[in-house]
Amino acid sequence: MRSFLPRLSASLLAATFMLPAPAQQKVCLSLHGGPATGFNNTGGRGQVAARVEGVQVAIPTTAGMTAAQASAAHEAAFAAAGFTTERVNATEFCVTRAPGNQPITRGLCYGTDDTDLDLDSKVSKIPPPADPKTKDNGAVVPLPPVVQPPQPFGGVVTIYIYVRIGNITIRICIQILLQPNLPGPALQQSILQQLQGHGFLGNRIRVPDPLRPTQLIEVFQLERTTAGDPVVGIEYQYDAMSRRILPDVTGAGLEPTFGLHEYGTATMGTASRMPWSRGGPTPPMVNSFFDVFHNVELPLRPGGLGISLVPAGFPVLNGVLLVDPSMLAFEFGFTDSNGTLSRHWTVPPTLSLVGLPICSQGMAFDQNLLTMTTGMRAVIGPP
Repeated sequence: MRSFLPRLSASLLAATFMLPAPAQQKVCLSLHGGPATGFNNTGGRGQVAARVEGVQVAIPTTAGMTAAQASAAHEAAFAAAGFTTERVNATEFCVTRAPGNQPITRGLCYGTDDTDLDLDSKVSKIPPPADPKTKDNGAVVPLPPVVQPPQPFGGVVTIYIYVRIGNITIRICIQILLQPNLPGPALQQSILQQLQGHGFLGNRIRVPDPLRPTQLIEVFQLERTTAGDPVVGIEYQYDAMSRRILPDVTGAGLEPTFGLHEYGTATMGTASRMPWSRGGPTPPMVNSFFDVFHNVELPLRPGGLGISLVPAGFPVLNGVLLVDPSMLAFEFGFTDSNGTLSRHWTVPPTLSLVGLPICSQGMAFDQNLLTMTTGMRAVIGPP
């Protein structure tokens, strides 16, 4: 499995991380209004508070304190707590590193309860060193083993899914019901249907078990919403029974041993939104089939598919080619009325194909510019 550099981490409560080194976010806090009254609306002492990387940092306010004075005091409190900050202007600063110079992977900001001060917050990613072919999205949902027998009890898992919309990351909360008396395959299908019902797309993949790296486990990697917005992180809250049904693992941005995954940075060109790719509905396996969809976001334009065995990050015209040009096969075509290029793959019953990677990228030409999707990489698995 090729090494990967995730740009945003999945966070998991009381669980095992598959990825130990997530890339960085920053949390920016902006105060305005004032001067402060020093009190909240219940008559208690007013304060400005934020919670970043699980640590709450707060300062009390006093009557007459300006937004700039409160902002300076709040930044000083973050510095005293071991965070690294940078000043934007007199009333706004950003928290860029957690204590111990660790990356920030979450920033849940509370705000202020002072009557006359207001605190706005935003969380954004800090771009890593440029590598256009790295994987930028994905969050793993554990699945029960296929051989798991029916359990006489059920459970509920609360899942917080982080989705990037433009430059903003939002958190969506859903609940997955684990029904009793279902064997592993039926329970897997139920989980997948519920995730899809909540508007999420992804791929069933096989990855090394983090506790037993020589063994593979099957998980489901959420990569996009049905609207095409990338999934960039995940957090779980299990109830007492669900821990006995699902394995306690997750991760972000996984490139599987077997299965489909999206990778790389798209080229927007003349599209109205950033192009993307998806796969499914079945995983790539010997004696089976799978489909790949490249959403170029330009309807009825000339273009086609670049196909190779190796991913790449090769500059071409106004964009980046994500398939190796030295072994490139190109299939000409036109995008459909939705701006999509699709490819159906049939895998013959030949065991020597196990482990074969297939990389593809969709593209279209418009107004002398290329618009190119992210890449899709399929690694053929055993039946």
